[in-house]
Amino acid sequence: MRPGDPELSYGRLSEHPLAELLLSARERGATGELRIEGGGGTSRLFLRQGAPAGAHVAVGFRPLGQVLVQSGLIDLDTLDRALPQLERGRPLPEVLCEMGALDADGVREGMRLQLLEHLRALGRLFDGRFEFRSEEPPAWTSELTLEADRADGCIAEALASPGAQGHLVALLARLGPRVLRLGARFEGLASTLRLEPGEREALESWREGGGPEHLIERGVDPARARWLSAALLALGGVEAMDPA
Repeated sequence: MRPGDPELSYGRLSEHPLAELLLSARERGATGELRIEGGGGTSRLFLRQGAPAGAHVAVGFRPLGQVLVQSGLIDLDTLDRALPQLERGRPLPEVLCEMGALDADGVREGMRLQLLEHLRALGRLFDGRFEFRSEEPPAWTSELTLEADRADGCIAEALASPGAQGHLVALLARLGPRVLRLGARFEGLASTLRLEPGEREALESWREGGGPEHLIERGVDPARARWLSAALLALGGVEAMDPA
């Protein structure tokens, strides 16, 4: 995702869904702004070294206070007590820290959770124009860059969205006759992908090589089997090998 790569520097989400753009950004260690025109407005996703670090969204916006309450970082009474200060124009994080309701780490965690919600909303967009700009993100994003496991989870969730199904199929089609074998990152990704009962056991069959059909034979839902296969392949949890 660099200015010299026009295919992923600009285009339409209907052709290059968010999952593909996030994968490209991670692969290249991209830093900059992904601007998306869709959902009735302009959204901006900021990236640092390939990982999401902040967003302003025109679709699916979740107020920070709502995220903090729903995640259990503060309770509704605390938010209600902060409202008079917010009406005077003070930022919520500043007010909560002054009240002693949250410390700086708690504020950052809340803002990361808000970012995850906004990424989910962007992942649900079926179409819209996008453009990547290689420029330094705003300073406030420097402390919000998602950790590797959360960034992986965002990509996996984006792959599950209806608009990403074409890219998911293309990922698997590139395998050709090759099989998938569990790799070094599988154990770390197993929790990120929230494997359902029986799925981990089915995936263990890939120690000797397998594919989506092997998961389906072991009772995994076909759509889920294809998603797991594509997500593990895209995130490095499996390796494509020539059949024995």
